[in-house]
Amino acid sequence: MADEIETTDKTFALQEDGTWHGKHIVPAGNVIHPRPVDEDHAHILFQPEIVSPFMQNADGSFSPVENTKIITRMIDGKRIPLGVASDRYHSVGNDAVIMALTGALEREGLPYTIRTMGTLKGCKLFYASLTVDNEEERLINGDRFRMYLNVVSSHDGSITVTIYDSNMRIVCANTFRASQKSGIAGDVKVKVRHTRNASLALDGASSAIASMFAGRDIFVTLLNRLASVGCDRDKAEQLVTAWQSVDMSVHDLMSTRAFNTTLGIADLFQTGKGNRGENLYDLFNGVTEYYTSGTGTGKDDGTDGKAWKKLFSSEFGTGADKKATFLDYLINILDDNTLEEEAKKGELILADKKEDLVEKNLI
Repeated sequence: MADEIETTDKTFALQEDGTWHGKHIVPAGNVIHPRPVDEDHAHILFQPEIVSPFMQNADGSFSPVENTKIITRMIDGKRIPLGVASDRYHSVGNDAVIMALTGALEREGLPYTIRTMGTLKGCKLFYASLTVDNEEERLINGDRFRMYLNVVSSHDGSITVTIYDSNMRIVCANTFRASQKSGIAGDVKVKVRHTRNASLALDGASSAIASMFAGRDIFVTLLNRLASVGCDRDKAEQLVTAWQSVDMSVHDLMSTRAFNTTLGIADLFQTGKGNRGENLYDLFNGVTEYYTSGTGTGKDDGTDGKAWKKLFSSEFGTGADKKATFLDYLINILDDNTLEEEAKKGELILADKKEDLVEKNLI
């Protein structure tokens, strides 16, 4: 399955949040704990076990494999392999991972709520998404943005234990990956180290958490900055064209598909949800809507398959990438003071495309 939630995995989500895949468990009392307080929590917050591998020799005997460990766990009397590591590996339980974050928040006097927690890929990956009470939302130009502190780890060596700020809640393998993308995750990512007693501790927890919150304020500042820069329909079309044509010269002919994308986004810039076609924030919202529920997610003929493809593209695939990269693009051209230069490039590319369509009697 695309969610990569296997039969040995479990996923917690609060009742009011739910998950897109519907495979979650609403915990008792609608509270997700950072400790194994019941059977379901214990299933997620397990301590991996280490076994030594043996290799069969030509004579049928077995010899231990040097400098190698196999990370495993027991489920219903069956040993499940999770990964292979060197002798230097120190096993870290999922409970220690979540406690590294919640313990730091508690020491800082910050009340929190665990929104989701679970395992993926047959218990090889662990994740949790938290909100800090009274710090989870930011109001930008009348829109509300929700922020999460995410912690992720693995037992197969695919990712180190990492804590980071993001505006995406993790509920599956796709959101596990997408939440770490540029434009979605904050710039501050905290690696977690081993201590001698095999527990985990955050390096500079106070400064790290403060930096994450400061990063949220920077995010708000950046989007408010977009709202302060005026933009009309013509410039919206020019900038979207230049963004789509980043690897083209002004002499290259844009594709008809890209041209239609430009017009679709420009329409949403003016008439999309909450948009008035006045500034770069409206343009960013136009791109977001286009790749969230619009044509940019693909056609929807009403079948489950098409609906799933739209959702997948919007939240995890090409659509998610487009939304993130367009925000980066706008911020970069403002920082580089090249907005007018980019608009001029887009104007020239659009003019050539329109001339081509006129010659072909397509407009």
